[in-house]
Amino acid sequence: MNLPCLEELELNNWIVSNELLAGILGTCSSTLKTLTLESINGFDKMLFTDCDTNKYNDRHGDEDNTGAHPLFQLTNLTTLNIHLDWTQSQGVLYLPRICPALQNLVITVGKEEHDLSQLITSLRTCCPQLTSIKYIEGYSMRHEHGFFPDPELHASLFKDSTTCLKTMHTRLPVGLDSHMINAVLSHGSNLEDLELANHINYDYQTETERALDVSEVQKIFVHCRNLKQLILEDAMLSINDLGYLCIEPWVCRNLEKLVIEDHAQPVRIEGDDVQDGAENDSSRGQLQGGWFRVTGLLGGRFRNAQVDSEFVRKFLFHLSETSGLKSLRYIRLNDLELNKSY
Repeated sequence: MNLPCLEELELNNWIVSNELLAGILGTCSSTLKTLTLESINGFDKMLFTDCDTNKYNDRHGDEDNTGAHPLFQLTNLTTLNIHLDWTQSQGVLYLPRICPALQNLVITVGKEEHDLSQLITSLRTCCPQLTSIKYIEGYSMRHEHGFFPDPELHASLFKDSTTCLKTMHTRLPVGLDSHMINAVLSHGSNLEDLELANHINYDYQTETERALDVSEVQKIFVHCRNLKQLILEDAMLSINDLGYLCIEPWVCRNLEKLVIEDHAQPVRIEGDDVQDGAENDSSRGQLQGGWFRVTGLLGGRFRNAQVDSEFVRKFLFHLSETSGLKSLRYIRLNDLELNKSY
């Protein structure tokens, strides 16, 4: 087997031995840049911890082999996409040990039995260049909305796998709890791209959907100095909550894109340049200070939305004047979409 020029490899639904997988990866070890493994079984951790991939016997037992060196390394692999599903081998948790140049990890988790703490150890000890982690909850027969580990371990994946996280994407099964906000703030000086999606839970006692804790959200704006993109999905924040975010100046002066979706309550637009039901060929109406409202694909919904123009003015003033966010080019607050003119 000889694949000396291979740069991207995706393996799905295979049963492969250590020898076969070593033969595949070993021949492109210096060229492979992107690797995806989904539902791959038959190999074990010895492939990534044992110095001799041709000899596998019981002498190792269940030892961790943290001091062992594998026969080969994927020296140029920068992106790893792994699916921890019901048929994925546990050995994949040790794969980062042979990826010293790893920068981007996309992990889909659909099974409780995979030991994420071992993956965290592998990343922390062997992947010093890791800067991006994206967590996707895979389908789990035991969980209605996909699988998440316990909150502390989920947060630890982001906090403890690397010391220089710049990109962090995940859903929040219990909102911004103390573990997750600490994970975010631990990388506050490095984070540039933060995307958090609130897992909405209905509170039957109050008959409302639980919103993100606005006091925890505010900590992001006043501690993460290098943010360029912040997306909060299903945040369920009220307009009063958004006003609370403006109590203190924001320190993220490099921010270019801000999205806060799904308010808990609507607010009113007065003096709208685009009247209800009116046609607008340009698909945008000028607001003020170079900002334009963009109807996009939700044009009709936008025209019927209720957004208070005075709040928008104060919000933009806080961003541009109070906080000095001069790089900001795009804002979306639920159905209100704003684009900066050039």
